[in-house]
Amino acid sequence: MSIWKSFVLTAMFLLLPIEIVKAQDNWGLAVPTDSLRALKQKSDVPDVNKALGEISEDWSFIEYSFGKVGSPTDKYKEIMNYNRKLLDEAAVQTNAGYAKIVYDVKDDLAVKAGYIRAVPTASAIAYSEVSVVVKTMRNQQEVHGYFIGFSPKYLSGQDPIYRFNNPTSPSEGSLPPGRYEMVAILNGKVIERQEVNIGLKGAQDQSITCLITQ
Repeated sequence: MSIWKSFVLTAMFLLLPIEIVKAQDNWGLAVPTDSLRALKQKSDVPDVNKALGEISEDWSFIEYSFGKVGSPTDKYKEIMNYNRKLLDEAAVQTNAGYAKIVYDVKDDLAVKAGYIRAVPTASAIAYSEVSVVVKTMRNQQEVHGYFIGFSPKYLSGQDPIYRFNNPTSPSEGSLPPGRYEMVAILNGKVIERQEVNIGLKGAQDQSITCLITQ
């Protein structure tokens, strides 16, 4: 390739609208249209079809929003990939269990989209993660020494995907907005499980109380 041709191609790339370049960076957030189409074709349940429409709308909004500000964090991409895999799985299921998967993904995306709409700062990092502080309480008194972990709601009952590095209390870390199962771990054993929503109402900092009953 000639030097002149190389120069022209480079100049053309630099002149691309920044929205296009950012959208290319975020191709992994693209709406899973094939899975959604397959689910719509197999479902005759009005509530499921409504949920599929909401998934498409919220996913499109999330993709569009990051297309304007840049690529999300790796954690955010990972959880969106979980959502994509869940829809792929639901699309090939032959039993009615696919409906629960659809509802779980719909609820998670609703929190993510709602967070972006409400958060006051428009940036990739602000859209991607919420700062979380967890305190552990037993009988209305703060207790210490518990490690805190989180998994997306649809992975409830399993070992946590994410763990905060420091034990309570408090324990601190960050998570993408969404629906989670939070666990408290003591001596390597899960002691408590609790459902939480992260990022409601656009709060960039969230404090959570984990109630220890054992």
